[in-house]
Amino acid sequence: MKQIAKLLIDNEQKDISWYCETRFSKLLTADTTQILRKGGCSNIQFGLESYNQRVLDLMDKNIDIAWIEPNIINCFEAGISVHLFFMTGFPTETLEEAKNTYHFANEMILKSKKDYGLPYSTKGFGTFGLEVGAGVYEKPEVFNIEILEPADDEDLRLSRDYNIHEGLTSDEAKQLVSTMRSSKISLQTSFDAQQFDIEFPKSILPSEIDLINEREKRAAERSYKVYGFCFENESLKINRYVSLIIDEETQMTLLYNVKHGIFLSYPTSDLQIGNAKITFALDNIKSDLAYYDFLELENSQEKYSTMDEIFEGKYKLCLNDYFFEHYNSTDLLIYNKMFKEVIQTNVLGHELLKYFTISHKIQEWFTEITRSGLNLPVEKLEKLIVDALESKVLKVRI
Repeated sequence: MKQIAKLLIDNEQKDISWYCETRFSKLLTADTTQILRKGGCSNIQFGLESYNQRVLDLMDKNIDIAWIEPNIINCFEAGISVHLFFMTGFPTETLEEAKNTYHFANEMILKSKKDYGLPYSTKGFGTFGLEVGAGVYEKPEVFNIEILEPADDEDLRLSRDYNIHEGLTSDEAKQLVSTMRSSKISLQTSFDAQQFDIEFPKSILPSEIDLINEREKRAAERSYKVYGFCFENESLKINRYVSLIIDEETQMTLLYNVKHGIFLSYPTSDLQIGNAKITFALDNIKSDLAYYDFLELENSQEKYSTMDEIFEGKYKLCLNDYFFEHYNSTDLLIYNKMFKEVIQTNVLGHELLKYFTISHKIQEWFTEITRSGLNLPVEKLEKLIVDALESKVLKVRI
């Protein structure tokens, strides 16, 4: 890894970005991660497997748990995001040990976003699977399991079912994985007495709800300057992590942003595609693709809309996509799934923002509020707009 990074540094290859998969090690020092980042490494994927020394030793991982968090922090401080692979239900693993691993992984991902401004750290997990030839298969007595003979028509299958006599069973492990992949909160609506469940996107952690209480502090630290884009050139390059799918039957083109995990779709007639470049028939398409990080902008002649221009009425505003909302007794939380941002307001604020379901200039919004007879302070209305723009709940339509 260091050799690759140094080679890129020595040859001044600044436009190459790469990731790697590795293990935790006492060799992954702060100096090493700084070299890796300078040499283009943007993400490291680790085989965490468990955050319990007993389980790691049973796996024969040859990893000291004391290396793990410092390795991750060294990555964060260098500007490298991480992905943590781990499993649930390794033989003899207890419920407490499994939850300890989840808690640690969640804590690291939250720290990545909150403390280091790295929103792309992730985790991947599933249940333990027993494969023919693995260490557990060869010595089942050490792991206190009983391997079951496969059915006659499954004798070539490379995995085996088993009974476990200590720790989480296979079914308990599957249930825990299912629970951790989908966090639900029961909420009371402001409009009726019915209870309903809101299922959070898999990318949000239950503990992230606590960040709402720090909303004012975080808003002051934001440095968003770009609210919309317009361009002088007619051809722009698609980012390398964007895939295109053309549906001949519906004549729609689907663009998938692998980095953010989101889709945009447009009539194929509005796009001219060739050699990783797209020519756009509509300015709004260019603006949206730039806003959602589908385009490379380094060499383009783009212009940005500023907050002053927005309040002067130069541009229209509209509600963003990719967010969900839920109520408690008094407040509304709007969570933007792409940008991992939240805005907390009340029911009135929510209704005021809904005006932008259709694009409008901000003066039209103020006029409509005045016409409705609502006597609301201008500074609070302006703050609502600023918060909504900086939380990416509203976007600029150029």
